[in-house]
Amino acid sequence: MPSAVTGSSVEPPIPAVDREWSATQSDIATGASKLDLYIDVDERPEGIVGPVTYNPDVFEADAIRRLIQHWRTCLEGAAANPNQAVSKLPLLTAGEWRQILVDWNRTRADYPRNATIHQFFDAQAARTPEGLAVREGHTCHSFRELRERSNRLARFLQKMGAGRGTRVALCVERSLEMAVALLGILKTGAADVPLDPSHPADRMQFMLEDAETTLLVTQSRVLNRFPFSQAKTVTLDTDWQRIAQESASDLSTRVEPGDPAYVLYTSGSSGQPKGVEGTHGGAINRMWWMWERYPFQAEEVCCQKTNLGFVDSVWEIFGPLLAGVPSVILPAEVVRDPEELLRSLAGAGVTRMVVVPSLLRALLDHAPQLQERVPQLKLWTCSGEVLSGELVRRFRQGFAEARLLNIYGASEVAADVTWHEVVEEDIGGAGTDRQADQQHAGVRVGPAWESGTGGGTGRDLCGGRGAGARVLESSGADEGTICGKRDRAGGVETAVPDGGPGAVAKGWGDRVSGASGRGSETAGDAD
Repeated sequence: MPSAVTGSSVEPPIPAVDREWSATQSDIATGASKLDLYIDVDERPEGIVGPVTYNPDVFEADAIRRLIQHWRTCLEGAAANPNQAVSKLPLLTAGEWRQILVDWNRTRADYPRNATIHQFFDAQAARTPEGLAVREGHTCHSFRELRERSNRLARFLQKMGAGRGTRVALCVERSLEMAVALLGILKTGAADVPLDPSHPADRMQFMLEDAETTLLVTQSRVLNRFPFSQAKTVTLDTDWQRIAQESASDLSTRVEPGDPAYVLYTSGSSGQPKGVEGTHGGAINRMWWMWERYPFQAEEVCCQKTNLGFVDSVWEIFGPLLAGVPSVILPAEVVRDPEELLRSLAGAGVTRMVVVPSLLRALLDHAPQLQERVPQLKLWTCSGEVLSGELVRRFRQGFAEARLLNIYGASEVAADVTWHEVVEEDIGGAGTDRQADQQHAGVRVGPAWESGTGGGTGRDLCGGRGAGARVLESSGADEGTICGKRDRAGGVETAVPDGGPGAVAKGWGDRVSGASGRGSETAGDAD
């Protein structure tokens, strides 16, 4: 295989020669190597020396130089502290630490710190009362209608026990009623706990009990399929005649930005599902970043197609709604059919959409020339799965004029903490995750970063406003620290810029690698 060599020779010094002669010693590169990476070292009076031979088809020269520097840092740490465990020895240079802790975290920005989701909505509804808010098929609600209906529902739910500090389960199919219910629950001061009607009944019953919900808001067609036990229930369709008797005026419930807005449950793939609270402030922070980085233009239209149990649904619903942009609600059967989905997107004139890479792949398999089918859909956001370079190439070939964002995050961190707009030079490799320019959002910190030729790998950590409030104590998460409080939140204590006294970074099951100084890339599951 081809090879490249960096470093000094380890051949023993040649003996002295007569003064009439001169001799120079050097290694002659053969241009080949039996191994992808081979390090040959020797201890000399001047220190440890030796060449590093590597396969340039596998490693970049910069990566090898970083590997050597990391090894040197480790050896210096061992010499300075010989009793230190190997796992605790330093690997990163001072410059790399500064990049991770400081340069990648220059994310401070102004945003409305005292606002809540429903307050933002009410302010928008006051500005554009007759504007279209949400549409489902041939029916729709204006901002005024949505505001009034959610106010009536909120008052009804309060009389049923919903309020600040409580949790209300919501199990509905995607519909106009869903939008009314989400806002109505938030206006009581309660947190929404979405249940997916497509999930098994025992999972939903577990979530009801684990979250200690006060009420269940549902629809009769859902309730008929899942007779939830011991749940105080409000049925939006059959109970609406009573709900409509309530006042449509705004409520004066006290809700703070740090209050929980929702509780989302993890898949449970590595054990029992865990409930994760997300705050009003965390959601507003994420949405404000998107509004400023990729502002809505006149005549834009969005769509809501993600199950409420996934964190992407928070942006899908409230991102456009709070900015005065109409959304089209797409039924589950439409989303499952690529032809019907493309037809619906084109018919509604949808201009931006959030997709998981597997859905994007299905659309490209069905219609390789996407631009011909949905020419108005100019902003695509991928999240939830790894976005491969191969899929990026296919997308660029089918829709060269569209913008493609690769966004990364988790339920624990208000949806998203890193972003990267994929450009032409990214097509040769994987679509990379880059640092998000969000207020207190993506904090790449890494006391657990490990040396590697890619620039280091380690657990992905996040702190600040982007971090979720906590994992529900009843969900049995590992002990940790978050925001200076002992909590069952799985926090990893480390320095967090601008995090405030006692602030920590939160880690979950994902690993990332430093991508040759270009940012960070997904490196698999830490579990």
